[in-house]
Amino acid sequence: MSLLAPLYVAGLLALALPVVFHLIRRSPRGQRQFSSLMFLSPSPPRLTRRSRLDHLLLLFLRALALGLLAFAFTRPFLRESAQLDRAEAAGGRVAVLVDTSASMRRGDLWRQAVSTVDQIIADARPGDHLAVFAFDETLRPVVGFDELSRIAPQARRDLIAGRLQALTPSWSATHLDQALIGAIDALNDIVDATEADSRLARRIVLVSDVQQGGRTDELGGFTWPADVEVEMKHLTARGVTNAAVHGLADGRAERAATSPDTLRVRVFNAPTSQADQFQLAWIDQDGAQVGAHVPVYVPAGESRVVRVARPAGDDPPHELRLAGDSHAFDNSLFVVPPLKQNVQVVYLGNDEADDARGHRYYLKRALPDSPWRSVEAATYKSNEELPAGALSQTALVVTVGDLPGGQVEQVRQYVQSGGAMLAVVTEAGAAPGFAALLDSPDVEFQEGDVSSYTMLGQIAFDHPLFAPFAAPQFNDFTKIHFWQYRRVDEELFPQGRVLARFENDDPAWIESPLGEGRLHVLASGWRPADSQLARSTKFVPLLLALLTGGRTSLLDAAGYRVNQRVALGGRQDRPGPWTLHKPDGARVILAGDQEFIPDTNLPGIYRVQHGDDNEEELFAVNLAAAESNTAPLAAETLQQLGCRLSSGEAPQLSDQLRRQMRDVELEGRQKLWQWLVLTVVGVLIVETFVAGRLSRPSFTTRPTETVTA
Repeated sequence: MSLLAPLYVAGLLALALPVVFHLIRRSPRGQRQFSSLMFLSPSPPRLTRRSRLDHLLLLFLRALALGLLAFAFTRPFLRESAQLDRAEAAGGRVAVLVDTSASMRRGDLWRQAVSTVDQIIADARPGDHLAVFAFDETLRPVVGFDELSRIAPQARRDLIAGRLQALTPSWSATHLDQALIGAIDALNDIVDATEADSRLARRIVLVSDVQQGGRTDELGGFTWPADVEVEMKHLTARGVTNAAVHGLADGRAERAATSPDTLRVRVFNAPTSQADQFQLAWIDQDGAQVGAHVPVYVPAGESRVVRVARPAGDDPPHELRLAGDSHAFDNSLFVVPPLKQNVQVVYLGNDEADDARGHRYYLKRALPDSPWRSVEAATYKSNEELPAGALSQTALVVTVGDLPGGQVEQVRQYVQSGGAMLAVVTEAGAAPGFAALLDSPDVEFQEGDVSSYTMLGQIAFDHPLFAPFAAPQFNDFTKIHFWQYRRVDEELFPQGRVLARFENDDPAWIESPLGEGRLHVLASGWRPADSQLARSTKFVPLLLALLTGGRTSLLDAAGYRVNQRVALGGRQDRPGPWTLHKPDGARVILAGDQEFIPDTNLPGIYRVQHGDDNEEELFAVNLAAAESNTAPLAAETLQQLGCRLSSGEAPQLSDQLRRQMRDVELEGRQKLWQWLVLTVVGVLIVETFVAGRLSRPSFTTRPTETVTA
């Protein structure tokens, strides 16, 4: 038998109280006056000190009650049913996360990671339930829980080592938040075979360089389980300097103000770097430098914007390389020659082009032609049917008002195949066109309640559409007044997201997926009768962001990120076969009806070639800019986001805590203290009866003596 609260054993000292009370001899309390003794001086009775105990039965009952009560407070339980096997007592569930992102290409980080994982498996206990996962932008099992559970503990080390030898770091970004949340999901998905399995300690071992460029946004809104701890195995590269070169929003927004022969780039130097002198130079396909290099001075933790002249010639180089850095994984920027793009915008509305009171008037002036872009606007009114193939090469469809029935099907197919659509709600009432587009039974808009004007109260600056305005000097939308708007029900878009809200919390801008494309719904228009949006500085950048997010030609794609989906716009009139040539020389045959390039997992120049023709399209894929921020992330940052970090002693502490939880559960199941309390009540009842009998006064009748004179 064991005690859950042994300190209450000190309560047994109370057993001395009945003994002390029984040894105390108190003076008689009762006094009776006799008339014959009233003239005598009172003399108290003489008492002698006694060491003899009276009423031993009553003393025993009182001591027994106090002893049982103190014993009940210790919460005793039988430990025989809680004995654990040694291997089982040392068990736990451990998910090992191995970072395979691009930053792990620095120095010997990957070799350190493989060695660290091997040591973790070697130190694992026989009862541990193990799994190893690799992560970058996604979480992938190397060896899962089920597979390792069927393998003997002495053989799993060789299996994991063989799997890791086949892995290499990728070129993807680090999504640390998704990796940790995915590991918790994997721990939760394990089926508990016994009740003891549900109480096993759960732990995540993170093997990574844990750099500041890793994404942690989703951890802020995630509720971290109280029984899952993270043990960090922080890897450190030997080279302390890391700098990178990145394109500035692929340069399209700035090209109108700069020379076509100049490229604007940003050179970033990590906070932990010790070097600050670098050089930029163009590199041809043979690895040779073209032209003179450009010196760049960038202090540690800062960045500099540099204008680099493009080399002249019919076959200019596509790689701009940074020199003077210890780690070369992010020192190359790949670009394609700037070519003029023909963009088609389809406008579905009834207002005239020269009507300053309508939407079309301002839309045409917000998308003018430039040296880098030629915008072709096609307009169709509500009484016109769309010709076949009218939307095949369209980058953006703008609809004003409800969609006519003859236009719904083509617009739906266009968006579902990857297109972008901006729907401006201009009238209240039923909208059967919207109902058909969203496959909803009834859609009806109501007029918003506006006394004089309203403004935008909430804006999602983390979304790519509003991200250019996130800086403090650009995020002021208070100068845009809305005179009227329509209420749009959020429940019509179960997978959508509200990007902007009015002051009264009504949705102003909603984005929702529709098939492979995106549907944007604007609750108010930009005509003067609706708002001041068209006359603000935010209008043109918003429309340009919608254009670049639509289906555009690959000729303008100089800023794709690794693993970013690349749309194959402008190919519908020339069905396959198409061949994709990757930077590593691999070739992928694209199906004739394929809309997106399947795999852009490498940085470099991609070529899309049609059949046996020499005509080809080029686009560049580069490393994510955040991956270059290799400064170590402080452990306090993860703790502030809710992660429960552990030290190296966490397994022993977990075993101790688990054993204590087992004791608490056993005591709670047996509840011996309840029986002890019932026994105390029974003893007190008997004690009360005995004390009552002993305190009852006894009268002795003596015979009357007769005195005769």
